[in-house]
Amino acid sequence: MSNLELPSDTELKAVKKASSALESDAKKLQESATEIQSAIDKMNKLSEAVEAHNSKIDEHNKEVSEKFSSAKSALDDIDKKATDKANEKIASQKDSLSSSATSKAKEEAKSAIDSVNMDGLTDEMKSALKSAIDNNVSVSAEPSSIEISGLASDAEKALGDAPSAEKLNIGKVNVGLSDMETLLKDMKTQAAVLESFAANTGSLSDAASQIPDLIKGVDELNTGAQALTANNKTLTSGMKDLTSGLSTLSTGLDTMTKGAATLTGNNSVLTKGASSVDKGTGKLVAGSSQLVTGVKAYAQGVNAAAIGVQSLSSGMNKLDSAGGQLTSGIDKLATGSDTLTKGLKTFNDDGISKLSDLAGDDLDSVINHFKAVKKADNRYKSFGGIKKNAKGSVKFVIETDPIEADEN
Repeated sequence: MSNLELPSDTELKAVKKASSALESDAKKLQESATEIQSAIDKMNKLSEAVEAHNSKIDEHNKEVSEKFSSAKSALDDIDKKATDKANEKIASQKDSLSSSATSKAKEEAKSAIDSVNMDGLTDEMKSALKSAIDNNVSVSAEPSSIEISGLASDAEKALGDAPSAEKLNIGKVNVGLSDMETLLKDMKTQAAVLESFAANTGSLSDAASQIPDLIKGVDELNTGAQALTANNKTLTSGMKDLTSGLSTLSTGLDTMTKGAATLTGNNSVLTKGASSVDKGTGKLVAGSSQLVTGVKAYAQGVNAAAIGVQSLSSGMNKLDSAGGQLTSGIDKLATGSDTLTKGLKTFNDDGISKLSDLAGDDLDSVINHFKAVKKADNRYKSFGGIKKNAKGSVKFVIETDPIEADEN
């Protein structure tokens, strides 16, 4: 004699439905892994683009440094050439203040314009300066020997050091992001249905225990994605500021060149007195101030871009960490799903199928009898009578023929 207690039809259907749903969800997770790899490729392309940008930054820094060096050399040369030319002219005019002295002064002033090497001073500008010398320069008194200094040093202080653009730094991303939250919620629901069978199916219990880790990995992945989205906006804003700063720097360099050209013209007419020199100095300082403004705007743009890159790197680290947990959870879930499938197949082959074979066509009738016995079991309190207000219970036992194993 043996005891046999079968699961209800509803329970069997729920198990089969949950198993089917888990298998379907496992396939969808595998498809999502392909999408993750695609996202990885896109992020690595972004890293390559940043490397290309850094190469351009190196070229830009070199060009700016060369321009600053050239500008400072030209400024250093201005003091010496202006002093030499002015004193030569003074020496030639010591004996007389005749018209021939005035003519020589004009020629030497024009020669000074041609001898100064300053980028941005066109032939038209030189011609205009020479014409102004012819119309305005004259010697009306005997000057003393003078020494011109301070122009180049003041301009160099205003210029400062050549700015250097900072490189962007972004590591290669190994894990991407795909929205699988809905899919995991469904799998969690199916796992809850199967929890009632965990005691009899160890593999199902192991698979269900991996669900919380997988959900946690998805939550962290979503957090990293949100941070990445926000930091991408910051990086875009920083790049715009950087572009604006570069444009302002270029404008400042042009203004500096024009200011230096104006200074050269004023130095060529030093014989008109110290007031002309002061005017030239003022224009040079004004041009240098505009350059400093451009450099500051450029530095602000570079700083904003650097902050955006730091935020992006932080988001990438979170994304990488969450991706690793997600991959681990998917692997464990896939293993549990395979084990569950094998267990259900064994349950069907060794349990349900054999039971159907034993009962034959009368399986429905047998199940109905079991249900009737179970109802009677709940309804009866005692076979031999029971005292008033006392509690009792009855357990019906179904006696069957022994089930013997096949001799084969």
